[in-house]
Amino acid sequence: MINILMLAFLVVGFAGPAIAQSADAVATQTMRPVIRGRQAAVSSMRSQATETARQILEAGGNAFDAAVAGQAVLGLTDFADNGVGSDAVVLVYVAREKKVYSVNAEPRAPKLATIEWYERNNGGRLPESDGLLSGGLPGVVDAWYVLLDRWGTMSFEQVLQPAIDLAENGFPLGESSAADIASTKKILKYPTTVKV
Repeated sequence: MINILMLAFLVVGFAGPAIAQSADAVATQTMRPVIRGRQAAVSSMRSQATETARQILEAGGNAFDAAVAGQAVLGLTDFADNGVGSDAVVLVYVAREKKVYSVNAEPRAPKLATIEWYERNNGGRLPESDGLLSGGLPGVVDAWYVLLDRWGTMSFEQVLQPAIDLAENGFPLGESSAADIASTKKILKYPTTVKV
């Protein structure tokens, strides 16, 4: 399941600096500093995604723009849990409308993926979890379009630019992610993926 960035306040823009709370003022233990802002709050699983969302807010984007931009960066920096080929189920509260919306971007099976097809072509067995026969059509990119089209203020090109920059120029990969890539049996099954 995809983790869409949590934004504490839906804002039109970012104003005012974020302030790090001192470690001794925190009641619970954490490895990361608590950051507080007066206009907005952004949080994600990776610092690059959090910083991207903050920059989008600072550039005049709103919470929806920031969420999509940050999520696109997570698709690169936290690909195992937030890949672009994933799905999304999003609950959105639009403060000015006082209304909740649901965006369901779960994957759909390909049109020809029927029980009869699998009986004829796969011996009636369920497909493996990492092959083309088990793949659904990913929905996360469609969810991004919906969020930007309905509530965003920036273009798809604008919010994807930070992710494009990271993809073209690279980013530091943590030891844990590097070790996962080097040892994952599903990756090792595919020589072309191992090469990349």
